[in-house]
Amino acid sequence: GSAVQVARTIDQALARGLRPHLSITVTARNAGSLPEAVAFALDRGLLFNLNFYREQDLESPFPALTPDGDRLIAALRQALAVIEERLPPYNLIAGLLDRVSLAAPHRYPCGVGHAYLVVGPRGQVARCQMELERPVTDIWTEDPLTPLRAVNGGFRNLPVEQREGCRTCPWRYWCAGGCPLLTHRLTGRSDRPSPYCRVYKTLFPEMLRLEGLRLLRWQDRRAQAAGR
Repeated sequence: GSAVQVARTIDQALARGLRPHLSITVTARNAGSLPEAVAFALDRGLLFNLNFYREQDLESPFPALTPDGDRLIAALRQALAVIEERLPPYNLIAGLLDRVSLAAPHRYPCGVGHAYLVVGPRGQVARCQMELERPVTDIWTEDPLTPLRAVNGGFRNLPVEQREGCRTCPWRYWCAGGCPLLTHRLTGRSDRPSPYCRVYKTLFPEMLRLEGLRLLRWQDRRAQAAGR
């Protein structure tokens, strides 16, 4: 399948001195193989991030690819177990939970509607890569961000304090409520938590524990190396 071809291409890149950053999208079809994908990356010393699938068309005749919450949690726990067995010297915590960022507290999950735009192959400009079929303006506009910020229809990228179920959550400034477009598509509202909220809340403590173990292991190894 395509996975074999991708793996071969990555190994060819490594053989030529190129170190790709892997972006792994988790779907209902591949969630079970997530531990293998993570092991593949770790064995090659590659950075990676895990993205959760977002449905493009809810009326599509094809089977939905959004993973079930329980199955996704189970797959992520298996992936974390693989990481714990191979704790790397580099930080992975920033890329393990989709839209989550632990770099600094933040009120928005992304810059859509504020400081972000996507340019299509014909110069069309949209708010998000998932809305390229609905461009708002084009690259020939003097200031394309202004019309993007003025869009009223569709989803809104609200600050996390304005999202029900988020404003009192202790994790609110790390996920910022998750992808606003996905939330709007699945609930019809922009002021709700992410459909992946339970996944985030379940895995946050386990991610922090894993990062603590990683820091301790490599601190010990550095101390041992310095004492030689």
